[in-house]
Amino acid sequence: MRRILTLMFVLLPFMVSAQTEDVLKRGTGAEVSGSSFAFGLFQDAVLYDGSDVVFISPLSASMALSMTANGAEEATLAEMLSVLGQDASINELNEYNRSVKDFLASGPVGIELNVANSIWVSDLFPVRSRFCKTAVRYYDASVSNLDFSDPASPSVINSWCSENTNGRISKMIESIDPATQMYLLNALYFKGMWSCPFDAARTREDIFHGNNRSSKVEFMHNTASFPYYTGPEGSVLELPYGDGSFVMDIFLPAEGTSAEEFVSGLDGEALSTLTGLLQTDRIKVSIPKFKAEYETSLIATLQRLGMRTAFTPAADFSGIAKEPLMISEVKQKTFIEVNEEGSEAAAVTSVGIMRTSLAPDPFEFKADRPFVFLIRGRESGPVLFMGIVRNL
Repeated sequence: MRRILTLMFVLLPFMVSAQTEDVLKRGTGAEVSGSSFAFGLFQDAVLYDGSDVVFISPLSASMALSMTANGAEEATLAEMLSVLGQDASINELNEYNRSVKDFLASGPVGIELNVANSIWVSDLFPVRSRFCKTAVRYYDASVSNLDFSDPASPSVINSWCSENTNGRISKMIESIDPATQMYLLNALYFKGMWSCPFDAARTREDIFHGNNRSSKVEFMHNTASFPYYTGPEGSVLELPYGDGSFVMDIFLPAEGTSAEEFVSGLDGEALSTLTGLLQTDRIKVSIPKFKAEYETSLIATLQRLGMRTAFTPAADFSGIAKEPLMISEVKQKTFIEVNEEGSEAAAVTSVGIMRTSLAPDPFEFKADRPFVFLIRGRESGPVLFMGIVRNL
């Protein structure tokens, strides 16, 4: 049985070189937050989402949530810092994110990069000036007031998303709930040309052996010197972009190991070990040419990682405003295209903030498919009955 190809985008949305990591680790206590949060986010997404392609940007999510964390207090802040920064202080997290943004703005050769942050505030909502000043200082965020009751307001925010992702993500906000008072957004765009491009004349159809089916797809072919490792865990190939400041690492799990199993064992330490074993050799490379879009809500994932209070009426975002607030939405949309010339990728993460004084829409529980039930004493005692309904 052929192995499954797994494309991994972790730490930053695209794998970075040791030079990049040195820049990010300058004098902050949050240098581990990038890898720890990235792997946790990705592992959870892979575990709970069975989509054909799961493609997330930990950096985009971290930026948007870190901006939001500056308005959190007490237990809400503690949980957010634990997930985002491994218990680093909010100042350390801000400094870390500023270092990341400064590095990405440096413009490596052969790479087009854009990182943008914005805050959109309902024009009737009084936001603390300190919160906005922090977002501007550390995240270079634009802060705009907007009439959220105007049906045209979503298009204003969506235009910002499109402008900052080269048109790849153009519709992030469908409509604005009356209880929503603020959106915090991060947009991330990457376009990198391969240091050693693939010859389009050599691209041809071949079989991709997926989890549930095999399909004919276009495969790109190249034979050149690349960093490579093969061992009991599987094989790793590193494909550099431009001057080599950014790379794509492709992990091919060993025979008998699923891509999901491989992801479950991959963390910062494992990644460092595997990439440390890379040796440059002449490699015959065949990888699929593909394009994909992905959309997900990150709330359940963040809750499983330990960020819980922020999404409940008990949340404390008094650093944003006096009114009781909670996070109502953490949505991410991504785009990825890999072809003979290089890769293009984009992500937008939106964090919605709503008043807790207005009741959110109720959860829906509709048992319109097979279900299991039982009758028991609530506090103690035996289970009296148990059943399953398959058809009615």
